[in-house]
Amino acid sequence: MLPIASLLVCLPLAMSAADALWWLQLSGATLLAVWLFFFGASLGSFLNVVVYRLPLGKNLVSPGSACPRCGNKIRSRHNLPILGWLILRGKCFDCHAPISARYPLVEAVVGTALLVLAANLLGDVALGNRIEPFVWVRYGLQALLVCTLIAAALIEYDGQRIPFSLFHPTLVLGLILPLWEPQLRLILTRWPWLLSPWQQGLADGAAGFLIGLVLGLMLAADWRFLSLPRQLPPFAPVPMLAAIGVVLGWQVTLVLAFFTTAIWGLGMIVTRVAGRGMIPLAAIAALYITLLVPSWNTGWLSAGPIAQFPLGLFVWLACLTGLCGGLAALFAAPWYYDRAPRSFPLPDPAHVSPSITAHHPSLAETSFPMDSQERLSRTQAIMNSPSYRLASEDVDFLNHDGLRPVRMQLELLKPEMALLENKVESTIVVFGGTAILERAEAEERLARAREASANAPEDTGLRRFVERAEKQCEKAHFYDKAREFARIVSASCQREGHCDFVVVTGGGPGIMEAANRGAADIDAKSIGLNITLPHEQAPNPYITPELCFQFRYFAMRKMHFLMRAKGLVIFPGGFGTFDELFEALTLRQVGRMPNLPVVLFGREWWERAVDFQFLADEGVIADHHLKLFEFAETPEEAWEIICRFHNLRESRFID
Repeated sequence: MLPIASLLVCLPLAMSAADALWWLQLSGATLLAVWLFFFGASLGSFLNVVVYRLPLGKNLVSPGSACPRCGNKIRSRHNLPILGWLILRGKCFDCHAPISARYPLVEAVVGTALLVLAANLLGDVALGNRIEPFVWVRYGLQALLVCTLIAAALIEYDGQRIPFSLFHPTLVLGLILPLWEPQLRLILTRWPWLLSPWQQGLADGAAGFLIGLVLGLMLAADWRFLSLPRQLPPFAPVPMLAAIGVVLGWQVTLVLAFFTTAIWGLGMIVTRVAGRGMIPLAAIAALYITLLVPSWNTGWLSAGPIAQFPLGLFVWLACLTGLCGGLAALFAAPWYYDRAPRSFPLPDPAHVSPSITAHHPSLAETSFPMDSQERLSRTQAIMNSPSYRLASEDVDFLNHDGLRPVRMQLELLKPEMALLENKVESTIVVFGGTAILERAEAEERLARAREASANAPEDTGLRRFVERAEKQCEKAHFYDKAREFARIVSASCQREGHCDFVVVTGGGPGIMEAANRGAADIDAKSIGLNITLPHEQAPNPYITPELCFQFRYFAMRKMHFLMRAKGLVIFPGGFGTFDELFEALTLRQVGRMPNLPVVLFGREWWERAVDFQFLADEGVIADHHLKLFEFAETPEEAWEIICRFHNLRESRFID
């Protein structure tokens, strides 16, 4: 760009004075044309943002434009009108996602429109004619109107409802600026009884606004009179014609209303044949204004005999074509949209299956000829097909392997939403084995085992069964302590509508049942996270019904165990208990979980089951890892450890 500018400045030095002046004027007009085109292209880049964000009610400035796939913002060196898209070759710089060619096309269209609007101004610059300041203001006002119409056309093309706020800047400036200079309008009406210019500007603006408003209402009423379907993209003829009236004058608005009606009627016939969508009315108006303004400003439409008429010969020709187009639209609309239902015989209600009449009860109340059984059978086959089911109600579809991410997301969302609805703020997790039974049940099982072993003393399997039943009786006190611990926690925390430290278990028997039972003893809430297993497993009956959940995936279940956990109390158990314990200790060890107390209930049992000191002596864990957990022997001691860790001293927590 710099060498070209240097050439334009230095070349006139070698010419005569007249030739040099002509060259400078032509160079100035050329540079002005280039600047106007790229300025219009920059406005087109902003219009792309307006068209997308304004109908959705989003901010037009922030956040900056970014790739919809990768989310990376567009770099400054690529945010150039038209050129940026060419440099990137129509793809995102980061993820190489395709960028629609609509963006540079809109920029080029707006740049070309602003260049065409300035045709007479560029001619005056090239000829060296003096241009009044108000002419540039009039050009800016006309450019704003054309850009607004292009944005409205794009919004209508996208099938979005055009916000009236899109026309507010044009309406406000179109009413205010002519108060300073009435000649800002394309056609100025002289009002003899008004002396001051601002009064003429106000009267002409009010007339243009009212004429545009009335014509827009008539066009909208005609649109509804034709009973066009709702699927048609909505448009806004009322603010559109009102904005044209206040900027260009009421005469141009009359011409434009008839002209767009003609194009609209003819467009219906063309699109019927071509099978394409309708051209937006705002696009027709923008094209008409872009071509009309330079022609009017050059004088060939406003000079000679045409100027002797109020509207001119061009107005009468437009009225004639508008009348023809309106008649064509009136007759073409029903034909184009084909709204009349096709008549075809429907099946006999005697042969209509219950599955069809359930969805369409009207079929069972209508008399149909008997020769449509084939149609009925095909319709029934379609409605009974698995593909016809709603996706949310198609269990076979949801159980497909490809839907595993969706199922996992649902298992994450469903308990989370239920816990939020029940105002569960925090939990205490209780783990323990399913084989630890209530004392009465354990003693009954031991009695049956001893009786069976006495009847067959040589059976080693029965002797082993007696030994296991005796061990279960020895551990029955853990059931009572888990029940008592849950009762203490629930009574201390679930007060005054608060749901803090709600007991959560795996929802099964044994220790889990004891913890849920302890909360139920005082009518407190408790949570059960059950898991689907190959063998049937029913949840224990003490869980709060609206807080009992069933999981397919262990990962989602473990996540919900720890998401709100403020403490873990782990009673003796088997592989499942060890799995939950060591996963929690691992997360604490590597810092992937917030610090919380881990209480092992029953020191003697745990030190015999796992030699933690041996692990530290062998160097496979550090000495300070032994402080990740504590031991407790009574429910009160376990609750005291949790209270001390969280520094709980409120009355609703501790009596």
